[in-house]
Amino acid sequence: MGSGINRQEWNSAVVTSVYASRTAPPPDAAAPPPSRTPHPIEALLPQDVRGLRILDISCASGGFSRTLARRGAAVVGVDISEPLIALAEEDERRAPLGITYAVHDLMEPLPETFGTFDVAVSIMTVMDVEDPIAAVRHIGRAVKPGGLFAFSLPHPCFNVEVAQSEWGWGVAVATYFDRTRIRSRRIQAKDGSGRTAAYTQFHRTLGDY
Repeated sequence: MGSGINRQEWNSAVVTSVYASRTAPPPDAAAPPPSRTPHPIEALLPQDVRGLRILDISCASGGFSRTLARRGAAVVGVDISEPLIALAEEDERRAPLGITYAVHDLMEPLPETFGTFDVAVSIMTVMDVEDPIAAVRHIGRAVKPGGLFAFSLPHPCFNVEVAQSEWGWGVAVATYFDRTRIRSRRIQAKDGSGRTAAYTQFHRTLGDY
């Protein structure tokens, strides 16, 4: 995530607890869920990731980091949220897969101590950061020449309110070219409590990305 409002939101107890309820690992964190459906972003990654160093950006509580590590990658997961990183580290202690986690703000260069990576992956993060160009620049410097940066984001052409779904509501955009538009994305807890939380997303055009 980015700095300022992002750091405040993603370190709040409300946002992190609701988000964590949606991404909780299986009871046995060492084993993948039965008949796991591959995440769509996996189609962009090398088929064989064994031995590759992979940076999982905005890794949250570490679910996808663990998927990559089970496939044989050496994974470093970073996120701006201290509570979510704490959950990821707890899972790693309970069922070690050799993953390193760190709290990091994408508005700052990645520490040189991280070294360089063959692959960087970011699932649904770019639209949340305050300065995506700065974020991508910092990520790019951490990826080896000829390496891969794979990321996903919602398509910005949809300019109407998205109907409530399992993950909550989408971003309503006044006009496609309104780059000043900021909305809160609301998500609902998956524990049956009915709790909701909101965090900020920024609208930009597809050309911007």
